[in-house]
Amino acid sequence: MPAHARLAIVALVASSHAALAGIVHDEATDGDLSGDRLAPTALTLGPGSNTLRATVSPGDLDYFTFTIAPGQRLDAIVVDAFSTIGDVAFLGVQQGTVFTEPAGLADVANLLGYTHFGITGDIGRNILPRIGTGNGAIGFTDTLPAGDYVFWMQQQGKPSPVTLDFVVTPAPPTALALAGFALVASRRRR
Repeated sequence: MPAHARLAIVALVASSHAALAGIVHDEATDGDLSGDRLAPTALTLGPGSNTLRATVSPGDLDYFTFTIAPGQRLDAIVVDAFSTIGDVAFLGVQQGTVFTEPAGLADVANLLGYTHFGITGDIGRNILPRIGTGNGAIGFTDTLPAGDYVFWMQQQGKPSPVTLDFVVTPAPPTALALAGFALVASRRRR
């Protein structure tokens, strides 16, 4: 089988996993997300769409953590719902499984990224690239690779139901992996 055909099959199998995940946490049924930055709620994300439903409100800090498995990446965080008009919520991320920065005293230079969301036009929008460009943060470009991540979410305005979709996809093959595919294909043609 030609290398390009194998790559097409891999892409097809990977894309078929897009709908495998589901609701990973719903505060209405699973309870409030942890308010303790040193003991965040552990979520399990799978390939595809991973939905988090919560209510953000003044004084309610929400911390959650998850691991992106090897060979996968966090491709998007889509704001599916946010109901309070005129208010915004905050979402920050660090690598690891505990949030090192205390609320109110956080040094954004120690955050991997952050953003405010809920502004006009955020519904249906991927905010992950915006998180990666948070002013003064460490930063990242567009996606997050395999690893442990911890998030801090809060709101200062009126209580607001929020639904975020964490989209996990297979990581694209590296140049080394593509070279390996090409080597195998060339050996089979001989």
